[in-house]
Amino acid sequence: RRTGKKQGELLVEMGILSAGNLRYGLETQLRRKLFDIFTWPEGRFQFKEGKPKQDPGLKLETSSPDLIAGALLEIGDFEAARKGLEMFQGRYVQAKADLADTLALQPDDEHAFLSLDGSRTAQEIVESAEPAKRDELALLLHALVSAGAVNLPKEACDPKPLPPAPEDHASSEEIGRAHV
Repeated sequence: RRTGKKQGELLVEMGILSAGNLRYGLETQLRRKLFDIFTWPEGRFQFKEGKPKQDPGLKLETSSPDLIAGALLEIGDFEAARKGLEMFQGRYVQAKADLADTLALQPDDEHAFLSLDGSRTAQEIVESAEPAKRDELALLLHALVSAGAVNLPKEACDPKPLPPAPEDHASSEEIGRAHV
């Protein structure tokens, strides 16, 4: 209080914490607080365009679709994912492939994302996975739908060839196109 400096700033000056570690910690804290919004069972959200009144000095270097998908995947609320997908069960799921580079997905999830060619409904995709993987797949689909990373046509598209599975992740093929 005496110096008017922030706690992190003092820790860096004292050599207890590096500037990089401080920034990492603050970014992690920001992500967690932001992700907390996605756990609210109800509420209203409003985005107001414009410049912030203050420069927070910290920015998340991510796209909106990545932020939303990442938050929902990290939170991992399977029940909310199943409920969120209910209204889309009969819709076909088609990846917006141009977003693949903006989504920071794990290799298996990226493979599953790129396998969404619009030839199967959300329900068919989830039910075609082995039972132990269905919750995770529903969570991924919910995250992608919420992030606007997929189209949801009412009519089926022609199936496309399955992209190659990531190395050492051959089991992700079950998420691909195991047509029933």
